Amino acid sequence: MLSSRNAKYLFFALLLTAFVLILDIKTPLSYVAAFIYIFPLLIFLQIRIKNIYVVSPVFFSTLTIVAVFFKPDMFDIPTPVSVPIFNRSLVISTLWIIAFLSYLKNKSDEQLKLYATTDLLTGILNRRAGLLFLEQQMRMAQRQKFALTICFMDINLLKEVNDKYGHSEGDWLINTIANIIKETIRESDVICRLGGDEFLVTFTGCEIGHAKNILDKIQKRVYEVNTEKQKPFTVSFSYGFAEYDLSDKISMDELMSVADKEMYHNKNKFKEQIYQVK
Repeated sequence: MLSSRNAKYLFFALLLTAFVLILDIKTPLSYVAAFIYIFPLLIFLQIRIKNIYVVSPVFFSTLTIVAVFFKPDMFDIPTPVSVPIFNRSLVISTLWIIAFLSYLKNKSDEQLKLYATTDLLTGILNRRAGLLFLEQQMRMAQRQKFALTICFMDINLLKEVNDKYGHSEGDWLINTIANIIKETIRESDVICRLGGDEFLVTFTGCEIGHAKNILDKIQKRVYEVNTEKQKPFTVSFSYGFAEYDLSDKISMDELMSVADKEMYHNKNKFKEQIYQVK
């Protein structure tokens, strides 16, 4: 199913292609009119569908050849046969070069976008992208009237793990918790790393009760990791929830502050338990 954006590009590209094809057919064979196929090709390459960088040059290369057989002067060429053959070959080569360069540019843009939105250690969204998503979801929740809940998560004792066992073990701890959360939350939910030991999960279309049920599943997975005794330290995190009240148009910072306060309250309780054990 084409998106509305792709459908618009396809419509204009086909319209321009038909015009270019007619113009090419009516132009004497000795002219290099086939270069005008470059314009609809450039529009085709804006369509984001699979294999577009192969399909487009194949399609237009075929058109440049087919158009020759419909030219009125096909059998009455005033110039050597090598001239139109060279012209068409040059055009086809140019079409493929343009498609290849467009492919490289698109890959480069995707890579830059990935670096701009992804946390390099965990592969999840970074702070900027995660907060932008939350801000967008809060606006949509107001318009469409759906539930929205967020959860702050903070890894317990990450500094102690880094100091005692090294940063590689700390990175393992961060990645382990990030992967557990990512694999447990729903497809519509989004996790981001705020930085250091902090994560934010945005539960879209989800009331706080349901979000807590999902957290229970996350904690169960954490418990399973700890029972496997892979590491000399315990994997755990503190958390805090906040549900977006549609009747109270609070800001994103205010909503995050509610979850942050609950998370620090739970973290202090965890530290007290650790202190009592010691």
